[in-house]
Formats: sequence, structure tokens, C-alpha cells
Amino acid sequence: MVNPRCFMDISIGGEVEGRIVMELYTHIVPKTVENFRALCTGEKGISPTTGTPLHYKGCCFHRVVRGYMVQSGDISGGNGTCGESIYGLKFEDENFEMKHERKGMLSMANVGPDTNGSQFLIATTSLPHLNGKNVVFGKVIKGLGLVRSIELVSVDDDGCPIIDVLIANCGEILEGEDDRIINFFKDGDKYPDWPADLEVRPNEPSGWIAAVSYIKALGNDYFKKLDYRMALKKYCKSLRYLDQCWNSEDIDPALQATLKNLKCQIFSNTSVCRLKTGDLAGALLQAEFAIRDGRDNPKAFFRQGQAYMALKNFEAAVESYQKALELEPDDANIKKELAKARKKIADRCDQEKKAYSKMFQQLPYKSPANVSSYSTPRRFFKWPFPPPSLVKHIKAVLARRQSSVKPNDGGVLEWGVGGVNLDKSFGFSKNFGNYVKPDERLNDIVGIVCYVAPEVLHKSYSTEADIWSIGVIAYILLCGSRPFWAPTESGFLRDVLKADPTFDEQPWPDLCSESKDVVKRLLNKDPRKRMTAAQALCHPWIKNSHDVKVPLDILIFKLMKTYMRSSALRKAALRATLTVDELCYLKEQFSLLEPNKNGTICLDNIKTALTRNATDAMKESRVHGFLSSLNALQYRRMDFEEFCAASLSVYQLEALDRCEQHARCAYELFEKDGNRAIVIEELASVSMGFTMILYSIIAFIVELGVSPSVPVHAVLHDWIRHTDGKLSFLGFAKLLNGVSSRSLAKAQ
Repeated sequence: MVNPRCFMDISIGGEVEGRIVMELYTHIVPKTVENFRALCTGEKGISPTTGTPLHYKGCCFHRVVRGYMVQSGDISGGNGTCGESIYGLKFEDENFEMKHERKGMLSMANVGPDTNGSQFLIATTSLPHLNGKNVVFGKVIKGLGLVRSIELVSVDDDGCPIIDVLIANCGEILEGEDDRIINFFKDGDKYPDWPADLEVRPNEPSGWIAAVSYIKALGNDYFKKLDYRMALKKYCKSLRYLDQCWNSEDIDPALQATLKNLKCQIFSNTSVCRLKTGDLAGALLQAEFAIRDGRDNPKAFFRQGQAYMALKNFEAAVESYQKALELEPDDANIKKELAKARKKIADRCDQEKKAYSKMFQQLPYKSPANVSSYSTPRRFFKWPFPPPSLVKHIKAVLARRQSSVKPNDGGVLEWGVGGVNLDKSFGFSKNFGNYVKPDERLNDIVGIVCYVAPEVLHKSYSTEADIWSIGVIAYILLCGSRPFWAPTESGFLRDVLKADPTFDEQPWPDLCSESKDVVKRLLNKDPRKRMTAAQALCHPWIKNSHDVKVPLDILIFKLMKTYMRSSALRKAALRATLTVDELCYLKEQFSLLEPNKNGTICLDNIKTALTRNATDAMKESRVHGFLSSLNALQYRRMDFEEFCAASLSVYQLEALDRCEQHARCAYELFEKDGNRAIVIEELASVSMGFTMILYSIIAFIVELGVSPSVPVHAVLHDWIRHTDGKLSFLGFAKLLNGVSSRSLAKAQ
């Protein structure tokens, strides 16, 4: 009896990519095979129980684990929670005779014994631990390359592909019927999409080169017809065939040069196709691949320049075009594009000069004649103002970030003394609240120069830029002078980037240390170390002076996401690092999550709080995606102590004046309760094997934040004590990723 064959046509990101052909073991598990075969054909129609079409067509691959398997078949839910067989919701395990012995094996997905439905998985490696648990009923005989493409799709934290991977069509291939692996797109292509599916493989490189040239010519035909997506498919296919040429043992230098030249041409073609289809990053990457294999090919540098132009990196485009022109001095097209790139740079410089000019027209103060160019300008106000005025500015930022109030509705004071006017177009909080997602980075240089944050000038900033503006206002209100000053436009911006505000001149020595602490933390040049608005409202200097309602801080969710992914060792280190200054802020945030009577929270508390406090911009962002990384809280609860550890920002701790003292105290607590031996020898147990030893060491080093260029032995020598195998102080600090390694190296 001939085993039945089924096929699935797969689309990735809305584009049909090819076909997978499977052979089913009907002589071993006939009931399981019949279930899968009927779901492929859809011949059973609609389920009488649930009304769901009993058909895999249109079903998605809802779970992809690289180096493990790809899973699909949830015909009713589409997310891995449902599924239904042709025999009812579930049916029993038939037998476990076949094993998950290699990649391409087909088996039923289940949630325990005798719970088979419609979900199935395709193994991408041997899976011996599934033997005896999941029923193997077939194998992929053609299209394993396409399974690999599915496996390489980007996924979220739950393993769900971020783009649609669908079964566009499926069915049964009858005995003697063509499986359509060749000429799948009906364009006369005589080669299968993947070289592994060839019935007869060429023995000589010349045979592979002939196949590459044939497929490349098909791509060129599609390109001429302006069908860039199909052209891209053919070019990528030709690269797959070209890779087979290198498997030959006898490749002489002349053949190597031919292969590299051919590869460079194809990569150049794929680059322009990706450019035409809007994949700008992909276009740049393909151009760089082309340059790698053809440094003397002007077309490769030209494509790179085109990609940089599309990405608006005009300086890099000029450099690429110049290299292309050196190789081809008389090419008029290269000269034309080079001129365009240079003009773009000149136009942008003019625009920036005009923008800076408009900003400086709003500067409220001009240096008097008796003040030198390097002096701090004359104070605007005679006496410092009390904290409540700063509170109103912070509350105004929050109000504008969370709603569409007018500037003065937020309580920002207007000052006319010395020409200072702090309320008009202060910051961009309103724009942040309405348009900017919390996880989005902006790159336009906008705003009033008085309040411009360093990251704005670096063209990569987010909502933290407003906190810097509040720090500038706080500095002015407390001492009457600006924190940064220079008589020229370029000097002022250079001062913002490189200089630090002074706290030595009057009246700073006479002000309380708490007020200086607030301003220093607001004016930290590193946005990661800068305090948030919610943290500022919880600071004792402000909290004790004004009754304020503290909002839920989005930073909490980001930190908890990192904490949940940390190892037990790092979690123990974080628990030991809490400072008294953080307690007020953390208590406020914990109370906003509305813990139960036992003083614990779970995932439902976080969902409720996030829904209640979400702005429109947050709803459109990936903020709600943080919840998926906190799924572990579905099965347990988190008390206040663990919440404090999860919500600590080690970057902000590094910004404190007493950061090293805090780290030393935390390390002493960690030594008592959390430190344990890092026994490298135990990784070498027989059950783990060499590969697992390597993975374990790499995982530990990655968590310590080590660059790949740092030798492993250097890490083990400096950060793990030889006496007892436990983390040293330097290793502890690196594990936290808080205190700078430079300062700690001195401390040791």
C-alpha cells in the first residue's frame, strides 16, 4: 500500500513562498493519518459541534521555536488554545512506534495524553524528549527549506510570528499526480525552489552555475516587467543554488573569481529589488553583501549609495558614490547621484541653520557688554522659588502627556521677569501624549534651545527629553541663572552636549541637599539615568512640600519585563540593591497596582492598572506587549519585596552620588543571602555534554553584559573569586549592569 501524500502552500507576510510536501504513515497510525489528510482536503465540511470548517486552509503557524519546531493547525482559535479533530474535539493517542529522530518529522501537538485535535508540529531537529508523548504520523519529503524559512521568521516573546505565516492552500496529492514542486509559480522554471528537492543533483560546479544563470535570467525577466517581488524570489533562489557550488572539493582560483563575481551581481540585483519594494534596511544589507564579494565592482557601491539615500543617510551615500566613481570615473549616472546627495546635505544644513536661528530668536536673555564670553549670564530672579512651582511644571507635563489640555491648564507659571516666558510651547509633552508612542524614538531637532536635551541634538530621543526641560526650569527657578550658556549658537549647543551645570556658585551652597539632588537627577545627560516625572513627584523635597497625586510610571513595566527574564542569581542581586530613597516611589507605584489583602499582585492587577492609565499613544504602541513577558505572574503572585527588586533601575542607581557606597552595602547583603558558587565544573556533567557546557557559560557571560570580544578566561578570572567560586564585587556590579566598570576597577 502506497502511503498518502499531502501538500501545504505557505505564505509569509502575505507572499506565497512555496510548497511543503508530506508523506503520511498510514500503515502505522491510520486513524491519526486520516484525521490530518481529511483536514488538508477539507472534505469533512463544517463541524457539527462547533460550526468550525474542518480545514487547514487559512490556518496560521501560531508558534515558532528556532532550533526546535514550527507549530500550526489551530483551526478554531488560531492561537494554539483550541483545535478540533474530525472525530470530535479530541481523540486518543494511537501509538508511539515512530520517533522524532530527525528534522522534518510530523507529529500531533497535545496538552497531555489522549488530547489530539487538529494541531500539529514539524520538527526542525531531532526531539527525543517528545518520544512517547506525541504521536509521529509522517515526515516532510520536499520543502524542508521552506520549513527553515518559517523557522527563521521573527517572533514575539511567546514565540508567535510577528508577521502572518499562513497555510494558503492545502490538499492531497493523489498517486501518480505531480507534486508541483517544480514550476510552482507556473512561469516555466524547471528547477525546484530548494536545491535539496532536486531529483538529480549536478556532480560538477558547471551544472550548478548553469542552474544559477537560468534562474537569474528569470529574475531579470520579472524585473523588466516591474514585478520586483517575483524578481526578488528568483534572485534569492539563484543564491541558494549558487551556494551549492562551494561544496565541490576542487575549486580553482579562476572558478572562485567567477562565483564571487556572479554572487556580487545577484546581491546587487536583490538590493535594488528590496529598494523598489520598500525594504530599505534589507536593500542596504544586500548591497553590503555585494561589496563583500566584489570590492572592485562599482555597481555594488552604487547600490549601497542608493540604499543610503533612501534611508536619508546622505553623508554615507556620498562616500559610497565616491567609491563607485573611483572605480568608474566616466559614469554619468554615478556623478548625477553624487551631486544629488551633496545637494541634500547642503539643503539639510540650511534647514538646521534656519531652525536654530528661529530657536535663538526666542532666547530671553542677551549677554550684557560687561560679561565675558565664558561667564555665566546674569541671574533672572533675585530669590529662589519654592518647590511647588516646580511641582506645577511636572504636573503640567504629565497632564499634557495624558490628555489634550492647553498649556496653562496644566498649571505652568508665566514669568515676565527679565523677558523669561516659561509657558509658551514649553516642551513637547502634548505632542508626546497625542502622537508619540512610549517606545518610539524621534530624530527631528525641534524645540526652544533653552530647554533642548542632549539626546535631541543626537537625533534620538523620546519622552525623557521633557524631564530634561523640567530640570532646566528647576535650575533657573532655584538660582536665577541658566545651567548652560554661550554667546554663540554653536557654543551653546556644545555646552549642552559636553559641559556640566555648576552647583558651586551662589546660591547653591546655601540650598538644601535635597533640592540639588532633584536638579542633578533631572539634568543627567544619560536619559536612562534621568529620573522620571513620577519619581520626581515622589522625591522627599517635592513630596514634603506639596500634596501630589503620583501617576503610574511606564518605566515600571519596562523594568519588570527585564526582571522576569533574569536569572535567579541576578534577581537575588537586585533584591540586595534597594535604597531607602526609592521606597517612597515604589510604595506609590505598588499601591497603584491595587494589591490584594495579602499584599501581593498578579498579572490581572497589572493588566487592570495598565488599561486604566493607558493613553491613546500607549494603546497604539508595544507597551501592551510587555504583558506577554509577564505571563509567569499568571501562575504565582509577587509581593512588595520582589516588586521592589523588579522595579529598580540600575542605571538610575549609578547616577546617585553615593552609588559605590550603595553597591558595597548591597554586595554585603548579597554575600549573606544571595551569593552562591558559580561552579563551572558542574556544567561538565556527563548528562549535559560539551554543547550544553558551552551554552551555559555563554548564557552566564551574556547576562553579565560582556562584549563578544572579551575572552572567556578574563571574565572567569576577574569576576569570580578563586577561593570559593562566588561572584566578586566586580562581577556583582557587572551582573547588575549599574556601577561603571571603570570606577569599580579603581575601587578594587
